[in-house]
Amino acid sequence: EGFISEDYVLPAATLTWTFAENMQLRFVYSETIVRPQFRELGVTEFFDPDIDQSFRGNPSLVNSELQNFAARFEWYFGRDQFFTVGMFHKKIENPIVEYILPDGESISTSFINAP
Repeated sequence: EGFISEDYVLPAATLTWTFAENMQLRFVYSETIVRPQFRELGVTEFFDPDIDQSFRGNPSLVNSELQNFAARFEWYFGRDQFFTVGMFHKKIENPIVEYILPDGESISTSFINAP
């Protein structure tokens, strides 16, 4: 007890295709996790004076699992001159989100894993 006993295999791969002398495409895939922060897990309520709001943690939160995809085109057209354009996509399972808890006259925020 008192330690995290979760094992993950988190693969990552990059493929670079040089289809012309000065142009290439890169494709990237990786898997990552995001663990809940301690304030998101804590059972005690805390107050943030900067935004004048109370927060309650949720000890039932689970890790978010992400699949990351990226692609990039690179064109090197002169010495120290290049043009690149890229795009990425993330698929998130069990994202951690905030939600509002109406509590009489006050409002507090807690955290939950979205479906």
